[in-house]
Amino acid sequence: MALFDHKAALFVRGMDSLFDRIRDTYHPVKPVVWFHCSSVGEFEQARPIIEKMRRDGTEYQILVTFFSPSGYEHLKNYDQADWVFYLPLDTKRNARRFVSMIKPAKAVFIKYEFWMNILGELSRNGIPTYSACAIFRPGQIFFRWYGWMMRRTLRCFDTLFIQDERSRMLLEGIGVTNVEICGDTRFDRVNEILSQKKDGDKVAEMFLSDSTGRVWVAGSTWPDDERLIAGAFGRLSPMAKLILVPHEVEESHIRMIERMFADYGTVRYSDLDGMTPEQWAASGGHDARILIVNRIGVLSVLYRYGRFAYVGGGFTSSGIHNILEAATYGKPVVFGPSYHKFREAWELIGLGGAVSVRYSDEFEKVALMWMMDSSCGELSECARAAEVCLSYVRDGLGATEKICRSVFAR
Repeated sequence: MALFDHKAALFVRGMDSLFDRIRDTYHPVKPVVWFHCSSVGEFEQARPIIEKMRRDGTEYQILVTFFSPSGYEHLKNYDQADWVFYLPLDTKRNARRFVSMIKPAKAVFIKYEFWMNILGELSRNGIPTYSACAIFRPGQIFFRWYGWMMRRTLRCFDTLFIQDERSRMLLEGIGVTNVEICGDTRFDRVNEILSQKKDGDKVAEMFLSDSTGRVWVAGSTWPDDERLIAGAFGRLSPMAKLILVPHEVEESHIRMIERMFADYGTVRYSDLDGMTPEQWAASGGHDARILIVNRIGVLSVLYRYGRFAYVGGGFTSSGIHNILEAATYGKPVVFGPSYHKFREAWELIGLGGAVSVRYSDEFEKVALMWMMDSSCGELSECARAAEVCLSYVRDGLGATEKICRSVFAR
């Protein structure tokens, strides 16, 4: 696969040199806490714990590992970790070698990470091991008749910090009781982002300087999301504006988006960045109705500018991206049909703060309901959904404190 796929090639190269890099660079002078995340999304659940450790001045050094090349490449220079490595393939030989080299004082695995040989090796060495932000569903292998080997891995954890009562009941049904319900640290993460990023985004504000307020934001979109949005956009008010933040920002994808929305006028974030308001006015670009954000790392602050948010990924096998980033601003959320793995998605749907759509005409109805309300006032559908989202995030805070108190008091 590495011959044809860039990510696979990165993975192979990373694995080839892994143990050499550990030997050459890993020289701890304090006890080490090891955090393992599959990729970037799971890292966002580890980050609040890591950064609280740093703020609290604990006596530990921090090792972070990833299995995904996208996670490793994006965060290999993360400044709050002392080391960032790949996780080796989960063979018995690799597990023994890896654990003997890193010798962690504690290990924390995030959400869905259940590696049989590595967890067994940690358990045999008496290393306290935890699962953080785990969530369980009836269809998982642990709850199948043939899942007995995977059920054994759950007993390698000193504690499973789980997200909800449903997970606790499922685990209790197979005799796993080493659990604590703590919630999801992503609530703390998005709340922290909100408190840190109060200055806004100058490019977005310049783009919206003549807006009537009928603005919405589409974040982390994939091609299927973009086609759905394009199918509805022409039937919305000509006063409506869109901030579109694709998941992939390669030039070929940005050009495809520009062709898709050519009838409505587009401008790239990179073209506006560095302009003064006077230059923007003189450029004649005010006719553009769509700002295409071809830059990574700005989405979380951009959600504040929309009446509602469309969050992408709902037409992919991995499912939707982080809807809490939008909900923390009190923005109602729309996403595609692949959302059932995400507790916050189906809970917000049930509460009235989110909607799932499959087709452009369904999305058009939601957009008209949430965006075209002339006032979005106190009694509007938009305002009610917004309050649901704000309350939901507020009620979910505190998982980071609970996990840190439990892990580091031992």
